[in-house]
Amino acid sequence: MIEDAPGEADHPAVALANTRHRTGDELADADAAAGWLRRRGHPVRLDEAALARLVALRGAVRDMLLAAGTGTAPAPDAVTLVNEAVRAAPGADLLVWDADGPRSRHESAAGSPLADLLGAFAADAVALLVGPDSDRLAECGAPGCVRLLVRTHGRRQWCSTRCGDRVRAARHYARTRDAAT
Repeated sequence: MIEDAPGEADHPAVALANTRHRTGDELADADAAAGWLRRRGHPVRLDEAALARLVALRGAVRDMLLAAGTGTAPAPDAVTLVNEAVRAAPGADLLVWDADGPRSRHESAAGSPLADLLGAFAADAVALLVGPDSDRLAECGAPGCVRLLVRTHGRRQWCSTRCGDRVRAARHYARTRDAAT
């Protein structure tokens, strides 16, 4: 198991987006996904249809978080999918993404336990995108890493000490190799 990236504890949407990483996919099948959810405090049973909804939401959330980090607009389908999930969570904020960027609009509905869980992930993505942490959202700077993080420090570049150590070791190896030639 890899360590949490900065921001995962405060933003479940970042944790969901990071379930696919360089070393594997924590939502590879229903059992793996249920295990990941259980470790996060959500003991939910998943069938293949529920897994497909969770994986689709992960893709939409990731698309939106990456778009916000680069200052571009996400795919319209991603916003639609997140809003549909948010509608299932009672008393949640919907995402509106227009020419002025992301903002939220409150809407209330009732849903099933799975819909509520998906809605909670989606609502957190909306809150992150329109909240004070949105400008601290970043991709890990380590080559080959696809995880996201919420920077805890302005100079933080990596999602984990493991990624930071890999980059520093590669830099050291390159300097040593260059000095030897």
